[in-house]
Amino acid sequence: MKICFSFTLLVTLLCAAQTIHAQSTEASRTEATKTEATRIGGYGEISYTEPDGPIHGTLDIPRFVIFLSHQFSEQWSVKSEVEIEHVKVEPGAPSGEVAVEQVFVDYHHSNAFGMRGGLLLIPCGIINQTHEPTTFMSVARPHIDQEVIPSTWREIGLGIYGDLGELVKYQANITEGMNAAGFASTGIYEGRQEGVRSDPNSPGLSAKLDFLPVLGLRIGASIYYQTNTASSLIDSTNQAITISSPLTVVAFDARYDLGNAHFRAEYALDNIGNASDLSLVRGTTIPQSVSGEYIEGSYNLMPHLWESSDVELLPFVRYEMVSRKWSDLAVLKDQTWLIAGVAVKPIDGLIVKLDYEWSKEPIVFTGGGRTGSAKGLLGFGLGYAF
Repeated sequence: MKICFSFTLLVTLLCAAQTIHAQSTEASRTEATKTEATRIGGYGEISYTEPDGPIHGTLDIPRFVIFLSHQFSEQWSVKSEVEIEHVKVEPGAPSGEVAVEQVFVDYHHSNAFGMRGGLLLIPCGIINQTHEPTTFMSVARPHIDQEVIPSTWREIGLGIYGDLGELVKYQANITEGMNAAGFASTGIYEGRQEGVRSDPNSPGLSAKLDFLPVLGLRIGASIYYQTNTASSLIDSTNQAITISSPLTVVAFDARYDLGNAHFRAEYALDNIGNASDLSLVRGTTIPQSVSGEYIEGSYNLMPHLWESSDVELLPFVRYEMVSRKWSDLAVLKDQTWLIAGVAVKPIDGLIVKLDYEWSKEPIVFTGGGRTGSAKGLLGFGLGYAF
């Protein structure tokens, strides 16, 4: 019944989207002119998720983001994003956050070379730097970009970027590093300092190369390295703990658009040095490594149904896997997911999503005062970006 209702709602929205699109004017598509010095934009998403079984579904606005930039000259600009998560921030509430997602001063000397400084997004994988809800098919971001690459991953620092000819783009940053005080059994996610009174004693170095060998194909390779994530750890007597725990994060990604078909793939690995010693000090089991990969395919059916329409109807399927390994154990059982659904893009900047997620292992959910586990999750979402 839940799936039938959601499918009916999606079809209704698709018909409405085509009607709205047919009535839209050219003026609605016009972008801001280059003469405008200050630009306001943003993105956001609204979602409904319901696990199988008696657990109640959840309505949420995971993100509401305002983008503000100003162009001082052809070379100098400042860009920023402020994000509100889960609608409301209230003392004592279990969720909700207001945060600066990025803010930096940019000097664009030429297409070959630019510099930026401030709160920067770490160049790693696909989603971390391009995470608007209109850029991915599923209601939620891929698991790998939450559990392996700690998106949205941002730190304060300096960076350079540019093009090496027409086929290669590069980025390189030096930023504040991760803090092992936030590492947990799930991985490095809570180790991000995010520019909050951060300790720059052990900086992180990150770099990414993107290759564009043929039209429609983009291949990325990135690395992050930090000599010691444990440099800020102290014991109960406020004395520094002498543990060296280096961190290496590598990622490879590929995107290929071939006519109406779209393909994505990503692999990422976190390697935490001296994880066993770090676990003893922290009093919690820190994995030696966390890795994951996914492959996804989607296809725009609309040209076969309504040739003159610019609306996109994109059924998709994605397979994901995340693994964790401890220094004294074999590989922990892998967690795998199969996500299938359909996304509708009625016009540039808007997306409607419906998907279903199957999980190999039961996942614990809490909703409507009930807690339980389920292997299936129905999702419905609306997203925008401008």
